[in-house]
Amino acid sequence: DQNQQSLSVEHDLSDGKLVSITARSDWDMNPNLLDLDLSLFPAATSSIEQDQSIWSQELRIENNEDPDMGWNLGLFYADEEVEGKATRFFLTGLPNPWHQDTQVTSYVLETENLAVFGSFYKALSDQDVVSLGLRYDEFENSIVRNKTSQLAAPVALNKESDSGIFSPSLAWDRTVSETLKVGAGISFSGKRNGFSAFSDADTNASYGKEEITSFDLGFTYRPSENW
Repeated sequence: DQNQQSLSVEHDLSDGKLVSITARSDWDMNPNLLDLDLSLFPAATSSIEQDQSIWSQELRIENNEDPDMGWNLGLFYADEEVEGKATRFFLTGLPNPWHQDTQVTSYVLETENLAVFGSFYKALSDQDVVSLGLRYDEFENSIVRNKTSQLAAPVALNKESDSGIFSPSLAWDRTVSETLKVGAGISFSGKRNGFSAFSDADTNASYGKEEITSFDLGFTYRPSENW
């Protein structure tokens, strides 16, 4: 099940516009059932219950009414929580009373994201427009995880981490004719670090930050006003 709500408010300023966007999302998986051994006999099964909720708030000031020059500046905040429980049952093949095991993993993953961003575009001529974008994200992540088993001692994990991602972008657009536009761009971004709730080893429970470089080259062709 999933439900989403958002509220957008705009207010005209003397030199631009103030925009506020508040959003909420809730996603519930209750439960996800899986037959691990793919047989008619339930020798190994898995059940995962998970609830994910996200709140976000964006505030930005923008001035983009002029086709020759425009800009925007803004702040963004998001708070995400993932809470779940995974239950796995399987036969071990060992003699009684160790012939079966039920493992239960309960976890809470939390992420806070604070970002500042801005963009600027300017017409260099009647045909060419250059735009520059900058964004910086700061992330704080945490995991609280507990695993129990009938055949092993409980395992607890409680860790925190943080990371920052700087994302610049540069783009160029050229109007070749009334029917044809071309453009090119380059951007640098990344994916935050974080934690996985489904790793028994402490060293494998966390994953690092990723870096992404993107190149864009394209065109827009509109042969007539009916397209």
